[in-house]
Amino acid sequence: MTSIYYDGNVGISNSTPAAKLHLGNNFTVDSSANFAGLLGFNRDVNTGTILNPAYEAFQMHNQLGVFSLQCYNTDKTPVAGGNMAMQPNGNVHFGLGTTLSPKPTGLSAEGRLVINATTEPSMPHISLMGNSKGGDLLPNTMWGVGFQPYTNNFAINCWGMADKPFKGVNLVPGALAWGQYSDERLKDIKSDLTGVLDRLDAVRCIKYKFKEGDEDMAERYGFSAQNIDSQFDGIVDKAGDHMTMSYTDMIPIGIAGIKELRAELAELRRHVLG
Repeated sequence: MTSIYYDGNVGISNSTPAAKLHLGNNFTVDSSANFAGLLGFNRDVNTGTILNPAYEAFQMHNQLGVFSLQCYNTDKTPVAGGNMAMQPNGNVHFGLGTTLSPKPTGLSAEGRLVINATTEPSMPHISLMGNSKGGDLLPNTMWGVGFQPYTNNFAINCWGMADKPFKGVNLVPGALAWGQYSDERLKDIKSDLTGVLDRLDAVRCIKYKFKEGDEDMAERYGFSAQNIDSQFDGIVDKAGDHMTMSYTDMIPIGIAGIKELRAELAELRRHVLG
């Protein structure tokens, strides 16, 4: 059944067409179909009415130069983060919410994973919960991690509540281990490390195996985080209910201890040799 109304609306399998073309049943396109506007699925794009309230709906449209696909709940409200947007320059964003501004940059998933397009396509920036180039955190986030290649190395940086990057580690071509940022220009140096010998004497150097793990796991050498925390500040952190520590921070403490021993040995030689 085909119905043509005086207002120009055409209905196919529909006797009361409410649009220029109103299909009352399924339809098949064997070739191509062109749309120059909004396209709603189970949703009236003009009024926002959900046609079948038992099901969700979605809508495709082009706005502000961005093609987007927005999902809607049965009560007509947009699904939070239920949007996909694509720009002509190839940028894609998932979970943009209800707004298309600012436009997506690179590949983004509600800002929790962002691969930023740059002027150097071979050197993209990747960030989790933040902007890998500027170090800005997303709203309501407490930390972020950025991965960024440079001309001659690859870096991992962390962000904290201050929305500024804590310099992390980098990997230089040919290196056998990650390097830590140690440029003095990045540091607010409080003092030289002194008076560590007595505290080092209280440090337990242990051989251990983790309680949970393969029985064949090799024994390791290390420290007790609780013991280190009782002697040196700023080395021990918490990960959930357990304590972690930075083993690399023990290196300058050990070197400071060697320097103190060397000074004591020099003083002893001075007394013995006159």
